[in-house]
Amino acid sequence: MKKILGVVFSAINYFLRQVVRTALLPFLFLRKSRIWAWASKDEPTDPDEIREKRLVRSFRYTSLFLLIGLSSLMILIFGLPFARAESSFRYLWQSIQFVAGNWTAAEELAPPDISNATMEQFNAILANIKNFWYYLQVWVGCLFNPDIANEWGHGFLNVLTDTLRIFTWIPVAILSFVIVSSAMTSPHPDERMGNSKALSWWDEVFIPRVCRPIKGWLEGLWIYLRSCRWVKVFFWISFASLCIWGWTAFDVVVSYLLMIFTFDFAWFPTLIASLVVDVIVFFTRIGVVGTAIVILVGMAKGIKKAAISKMMQMQSINESVAESLPVITAINGAVGTGKTTMMSSIVYDGDSLTRDYYLSRMKAYSSAFRHFPWRKLELWVIAQQNVVDPSIRLNTRAKIRTVLLDLYRKWSEADFSYDLPDGSEMFFGYDPDFGLFWDNGAEMVPLSHAVATYAECFFMYGAGLKLATSNYPIGFKNGKGGDFFSVFEPASSYITKPDDAENVAYSGVLNMDFFRILKQMDPSDDGRLASIDGGFIAMTEASNERGNRFDYIGKKKSDGEANPLNDGFNQFMRITRHPFTVDGKPTVKIVEDYQRGDSMNAEGKDSAEDTILIMQRGEEDNALAFWGVVETVCLFFETWWTNFYWYTWKPNRGKETLVTRFLGAFCGFFINLRQKLRYRYGFETIVFNREHGGMNGLTGKRTMEQYFVIYKKTRGGLFNTAVYGPIVETSALAAKKGWTEAPRFSSINGNWSDFSAQHSYFFEKLSGNYSDLARKKPADKLRAAQKKGTDTPFDNLPKDPSEKE
Repeated sequence: MKKILGVVFSAINYFLRQVVRTALLPFLFLRKSRIWAWASKDEPTDPDEIREKRLVRSFRYTSLFLLIGLSSLMILIFGLPFARAESSFRYLWQSIQFVAGNWTAAEELAPPDISNATMEQFNAILANIKNFWYYLQVWVGCLFNPDIANEWGHGFLNVLTDTLRIFTWIPVAILSFVIVSSAMTSPHPDERMGNSKALSWWDEVFIPRVCRPIKGWLEGLWIYLRSCRWVKVFFWISFASLCIWGWTAFDVVVSYLLMIFTFDFAWFPTLIASLVVDVIVFFTRIGVVGTAIVILVGMAKGIKKAAISKMMQMQSINESVAESLPVITAINGAVGTGKTTMMSSIVYDGDSLTRDYYLSRMKAYSSAFRHFPWRKLELWVIAQQNVVDPSIRLNTRAKIRTVLLDLYRKWSEADFSYDLPDGSEMFFGYDPDFGLFWDNGAEMVPLSHAVATYAECFFMYGAGLKLATSNYPIGFKNGKGGDFFSVFEPASSYITKPDDAENVAYSGVLNMDFFRILKQMDPSDDGRLASIDGGFIAMTEASNERGNRFDYIGKKKSDGEANPLNDGFNQFMRITRHPFTVDGKPTVKIVEDYQRGDSMNAEGKDSAEDTILIMQRGEEDNALAFWGVVETVCLFFETWWTNFYWYTWKPNRGKETLVTRFLGAFCGFFINLRQKLRYRYGFETIVFNREHGGMNGLTGKRTMEQYFVIYKKTRGGLFNTAVYGPIVETSALAAKKGWTEAPRFSSINGNWSDFSAQHSYFFEKLSGNYSDLARKKPADKLRAAQKKGTDTPFDNLPKDPSEKE
């Protein structure tokens, strides 16, 4: 009790000091008085703290002002809610009495009624509906009366005349707009380039001194409102209670509890009547404009929800394709058909699916051996990753499984003792009386297998690294949550969640020596076999890495260095599933792409269990309803701005003005809106032919399938299909000459230096055959040319003027 009183008195004291300080703030001569010192006792002295406290105080006052303004607006629109609240509380009291009467059976009570006034309003609404239906019938009947129809026709013509009178001003407005824009974009040859005085003032004074502080303050206020709980509570209470919906929800909850305790539905008609009245009263009070706003907002949310639902269906199909892929899949297709894009999207889905498989194994064995201390096992796995000495650190699945099986063997040799002689726990303190085997319906699974499998799955699942390895960088945005156990976002989170450019994780670097089991490019790399431990492996331009028999000319298996003939790459690809099988299922999948099947060697091509041939890449589409209308409006402003600014203003005017800045901001809204909606809800459809099991000239099973390239997922800046661009850029950075100094043709007839600068094999061949002609006289050149194939007879050849008769 003393603590409660202390808190109350402290709050009163603080409130009084704030009131006194606020009242004395305008009187500067009182700053040295004792009362001012008392009121400012807890005020900070550091300038930054003072500024921060003032900012928070402004947020509090603004929040209070906004709540008061919202409440006043709700009262202005819907009136005081006392009558509606009294009806709801009366309904609650009647419900309590009804339930108590049924339980005690003291007397038979009438079912609760929300409000007699509600039923009267409901009956009045029904009467109005009947009157409306009557007048509608009268109006339809009047259409068949010639006199009344003639009168209606005159009225319609008057409305049409007034409308046309307004439309007659449209040509004048268009002509005025054309004259003004022509005058603005007329050429000014002597105009200096730069910004106008008004635009300079706008950029250098108004924006930094007015707009940015206001924007920063509003952002801070928004963060404060979202983080402050009492503001949220008071906002929803005032909003819900004053606009009727809160009391409607209150009645629904009371009715639901009434149904649970009595299972009596005599009150149901009055509840429906109350709900109908509340809906009609709500839309009547907000008027036509408010109703239109509510309808438009509801339609926008419905369209957005439908678009996301459609994209989620596409994502479900994509995940089915990724899950159905075998261990090795080859994707073929012409240039620009989206091979690398499709492969990268499959990797996103595969990373999530592989992690889900690890989690499913953990769920299965934790349910099979419910009494095993799985938390201790997880902490043990985490502790092994923090070992300083890398020689004893358990950083692969194989090491973890081997150590755990060895621990189990020692435990079994000790007759499954619970404790060791030194008092420490044996095998995580598990009591063998709870069982050492689990019957899964097909076999008796030993505890050792369950624990080892759980540990290696937790190692792969909880490490936080992406289960993808590639020979080009792929970024992932689906993060994780959970303080004690990680829960990862599914692949569909790329569609549903907002962009997060900060939390990006990347795929592992693919070490090709991992697959070279016979000879490696770097034999000293002892970590190559541990660089991959499962997951999806993406290999773009695989044909350039492996080549075919034409690329092997000059190479031999007996060569000392590694080459595609002696490195054992293809042999290891065939057994890749073996070292990455977890609980009977391969947890590795390799996806590679190349343009033509003939560009890959036969053995490497046959190692692919599935071959995907991209037949068609569809045009850009959008999941939003009415996208055509929205795009047409946005394209109108984008086209106008392009023609006005880029093709008229910039060529003729050197200055940027405040008018062009405002026009650009207005049109830029529609330009950016179109781009944002394209990338957020756009997609393309890839039609591909999948062949499964073809080998040795025999055609496998072929199916035509679809894959959806979802822009929100593939155009988020997480991968680059031009993966080898940095190599060329590095060479360009070292060059002394650039594109502006490159040779250029001087006429439509190229000369010798033009063709020589091309460094062409064809021209080199031609120059080798005809280089001797350049050193001969004209007549000798023609005679030599005739010997090489000209049809001009020798007698008609012109003579060289320098030759003597």
